[in-house]
Amino acid sequence: METLVANLTLRSGEDARVWKITCPEPAWADRILPFLDHKGPDWHWPMRDALAAGLPPLTMNFHECTIGDEVVGNMTTLECLDRPVGLLQHVFTPPEHRQKGIADALMNAMCDDFSARGGRSMYLGTGNPIAVRLYEKYGFAGIQGAGFMQWFPDPDFLTTYFSCGPVSVREMNWGDWPLLAALYAIEDGWTLRSLKQGLYGFENYEHPFVDLQKDLRDGRAQSALVLVKDDGAVVGHAFLWPRPQFPDGPFMLEFFVHPNFYEQAGLLLSSLDLPVGRKLQCACDNEARERQAILDRFDLWREATLRSQFCHDGRWFDLHLYSSRWIPPA
Repeated sequence: METLVANLTLRSGEDARVWKITCPEPAWADRILPFLDHKGPDWHWPMRDALAAGLPPLTMNFHECTIGDEVVGNMTTLECLDRPVGLLQHVFTPPEHRQKGIADALMNAMCDDFSARGGRSMYLGTGNPIAVRLYEKYGFAGIQGAGFMQWFPDPDFLTTYFSCGPVSVREMNWGDWPLLAALYAIEDGWTLRSLKQGLYGFENYEHPFVDLQKDLRDGRAQSALVLVKDDGAVVGHAFLWPRPQFPDGPFMLEFFVHPNFYEQAGLLLSSLDLPVGRKLQCACDNEARERQAILDRFDLWREATLRSQFCHDGRWFDLHLYSSRWIPPA
């Protein structure tokens, strides 16, 4: 769907338009994808599929600034839920069109639209100090001062979204992209969050989500599940992956659960499609007592401890390896 948001005059004196493009919208694919060609194939895959046919239940919006027929600025948002949780990405203005107010025009349009529809939270990642100042102007704040930023139009979001409630388990889908960004952004919880994806402490899950989708597609991961509240909030995540270094060796279990839902983690793990005839292992840092207890209840035992195995935020952690009670076939 194509919506004209505003006609405006840029600082350069040029007349421009701001559009909102809600996928699917194939007519814009040949204008948007070449403009974002520098993003690379990892990002073109979901953008191409969304523009062509959509990625339900994910909503992908593009805010575009045009001068005549030329696209001169882009801003993409990924959203899910009726009161959306969002992820902002692909903010780009080519060098020859910078300093004209294009990024401000797009941020104004995006923020007004997101807030008007009851948007609750939005996340982004950037390493550009100039971009950080732009985002701060519109209410984004760095998490512990990092380039991973969050904006809460709903100031009570973290309390209400992650509040205790009934849960169920379903397969991970594209709509979980922004929802998992919200989960992995929390500052509480275990330090080691994924050995395969190298996640330690709060993390931006924007790119790891795409990597996991590729691994699921290509057979390098399987059985990706989410723990979901009745209102759609994702409060837990789990998947399996075979360790390629060891022929016919163990499958690794990865899972992360919000602290309010540790007691429901067993429902998530028991729903996994576990490999038959293969050893199952899971890594755990020495301070994650609740994670260790969950693994004990899941009938995994601590097979090994690697002392001072990784350093995070200036502190060294032991790594415990938990394993299934498995006997290799004769």
